[in-house]
Amino acid sequence: MTRGYCFLADLMLLLFDEFDVILGMDWLTLHDAIVNYRRKIIALKCQHSEIIRIESDESRELSVVIASMSAKKCMRKVCEFPDVFPEELPGLPPIREVEFAIELVPETSSISIAPYKMVSTELKELKAQLQESTDRGFARPSFSPWGAPVLLVKKKDRSMRIIDDFFDQLKGATLFSKIDLRSGYYQLRIKD
Repeated sequence: MTRGYCFLADLMLLLFDEFDVILGMDWLTLHDAIVNYRRKIIALKCQHSEIIRIESDESRELSVVIASMSAKKCMRKVCEFPDVFPEELPGLPPIREVEFAIELVPETSSISIAPYKMVSTELKELKAQLQESTDRGFARPSFSPWGAPVLLVKKKDRSMRIIDDFFDQLKGATLFSKIDLRSGYYQLRIKD
């Protein structure tokens, strides 16, 4: 139901936790849906041939509701296992059978990109975060010929977060461990 109009749908139960409902081509065709991707507007035909337009702000609210409902389902599961999700992390995850590694093609040379320029406050913050990571056992000094630059971005609370090239390894992930959620994107164990 939206804006007082009821849109009926025949639903099929699927084991697909990411979404509560997926409305497919049959439903869109039934309601003569017109999607304007550039303006982010969907026009739907109602019972008496009236047309209603749903704009992106409304659909964004709907996606927030769906995401919130999915998060609540996950939180219930997390609460069932408090010993698995401690408040503070003791260190890196245990060594696993499979480790993240960069397989080199024979006769290739290492890549080392110069660091990005930083203002003194950013450099001071970077040093502090690297020292904290080293003290906690999440990082260690490296003399590898390989290198990737990092940068700092401000979080909502105005503190800074380190961003590096390993972040893209989490692309497409929908569930994260407490390591991920506690700003530990950099904590993927990398093979020596």
